[in-house]
Amino acid sequence: MKLVLFQTLPNAEIRPGVIADSAVVDISAVVNKSHTPQLTMQGIIDNFEHLRPALEKLVRESTGLPIDQVRLLPPLPRPGKILACIANYWEHAQREPHEHPRHGELG
Repeated sequence: MKLVLFQTLPNAEIRPGVIADSAVVDISAVVNKSHTPQLTMQGIIDNFEHLRPALEKLVRESTGLPIDQVRLLPPLPRPGKILACIANYWEHAQREPHEHPRHGELG
């Protein structure tokens, strides 16, 4: 289940939703809205196991809005952490100190 924040018009209210089959299902009716979209989404994440049955039912019973008719926003506008993959660093650490990538070779 992919959670999103979306708007139907540029200055419209930001709503929580779920992406389902190229559509966005508005889940505002079954979640607690908070003062900010960030807090609303955090509440959904914190209570997801409790909300899951109602969200799944809503997704099954709703046709949703076509995804090309809404503006998708970051699901967490102000994330607490950003994690990155370190695979490139592992490859770099395995090279000898005097070894340099050849022209055109990605490192």
